[in-house]
Amino acid sequence: MSNNRVRNVIFCDDIRTENNGKLIAIGIYSDNMSVPSFPFNGTMSFLIAVDMSDVEESVFIHFDFIPASEIRSKVELRFEVGILPNAIRRNNVILFPSPQLPFSIADEGYMMFREKSEAGEILQEFRIFIGRAPLAVVSQERS
Repeated sequence: MSNNRVRNVIFCDDIRTENNGKLIAIGIYSDNMSVPSFPFNGTMSFLIAVDMSDVEESVFIHFDFIPASEIRSKVELRFEVGILPNAIRRNNVILFPSPQLPFSIADEGYMMFREKSEAGEILQEFRIFIGRAPLAVVSQERS
């Protein structure tokens, strides 16, 4: 099996855990996110699907969360998949939420989730484009 274990990443505003163990992903984005203006300060969460098909014990997943073209905030997290309390296991895939991460972005560009090897090599990248929201056009009818 290849070293990359992350099968998918869902970008969203927040992920919450219900008292019955269910995860709720709030504000799921497609391949882009619109913001009212730049610079922009916000938060982002990820729902991460990790392949555990050939793992008997815990595995570490390293990733960088890098906002857009001018990196004004960078977060590097390391998850030990075997001990995550709010992860959901389905067959050989574990779904687990990231914490809500703050970011600051100066101009439009890509926010990236990079899976990395133990040595720091980038194995794969998931990204979302962040751009300015179009201005709303208000039309008035004349009588």
